[in-house]
Amino acid sequence: MLSYYTVKGESQSKLEISRSLFICRAKGVESFEEGMEYIKEISSKHSDATHNCYAIRTIDNRQKFSDDGEPQGTAGQPILQALKNKNLHNTAVIVTRYFGGIKLGASGLASAYAQSAANALNQAQIAEMRLCFKARIDMEYAQLPKLLQRFRDDKIILLDTQYTDSVTIEFACPVEDREKIESFLLSLTAGKSQIEWKQKQYYLYNSLND
Repeated sequence: MLSYYTVKGESQSKLEISRSLFICRAKGVESFEEGMEYIKEISSKHSDATHNCYAIRTIDNRQKFSDDGEPQGTAGQPILQALKNKNLHNTAVIVTRYFGGIKLGASGLASAYAQSAANALNQAQIAEMRLCFKARIDMEYAQLPKLLQRFRDDKIILLDTQYTDSVTIEFACPVEDREKIESFLLSLTAGKSQIEWKQKQYYLYNSLND
């Protein structure tokens, strides 16, 4: 997967229906394991709640959901569907319910959990994560302005700049742009600078609703 969308940071919403309080939290995570740890953390924090229902979906095609005692299919699946509706991966959502004494019925529960999850996700800052090569290059000071302009134009992520006798640039380049950026850098430095291509990983590429 070259890119995916996730929640940047954490989002929270509250919803009251028929005296039941639904508190939803959504968080972007880097792995399924991190997501499950987050679920455990929130569940522990609200151990006095009637239910802590959740769903998690990651980029390696892993997903999990739980009704946590609610009637089967009325909580976890609606939360998971909210994630799918927003096309989000590497995201964990947990809805904590404090029962208010009035039963909502199966359809009412499913609607409440779906709405609670949707509210938190609609309020969240959504980020695009792009699979990139991390790279490093040394160059002369005079070449730096052209490099920075090209990086701005092509949305290449500048990670670090070190100034010594020359300039050392660390950057993240989307994997599909590697050849054209490599060609540009070799041309800019007249082939005198060697590019050190490192590991691939996901980087924050764009925040959609800043």
